[in-house]
Amino acid sequence: MCTTPHKQAEAQSRSAQTPTLLPPLAEAIVTTVQHIPRGFVASYSTIGAVAGCGSRYVGRVMADYGELAPWWRVVRADGTSHVWKAALPLWDEEGIAHTPPPPQTDRRAGYSCARGPRVDMRTHAWCPPDSPLKDG
Repeated sequence: MCTTPHKQAEAQSRSAQTPTLLPPLAEAIVTTVQHIPRGFVASYSTIGAVAGCGSRYVGRVMADYGELAPWWRVVRADGTSHVWKAALPLWDEEGIAHTPPPPQTDRRAGYSCARGPRVDMRTHAWCPPDSPLKDG
């Protein structure tokens, strides 16, 4: 999930510390993400609604503490992920259906593949039990 050597070193250092002390809201977010079942994903906004915060704060917590939870199961509301290259093999391992990744092309040609593949949210979106987000 980390993209730079500096962030990777920070993540390894943080994951080596046991136990990791988290702010209460961050702990609620990480705990919620840990409850997403294998083969399912949840949007940042769904996690935020359950934990009691906004989707941007969920993103911040996942950037800081994502190694403590199955981070690949948290996606944007449209099913895309900014770390799709790292998430793709994990989605495949869990059977999470998604569109094909974009072809590798030269970014200098004006093509950006930043959005990457899209998870099938109709099939794989998780809605926690006893959630106000759950239909009827």
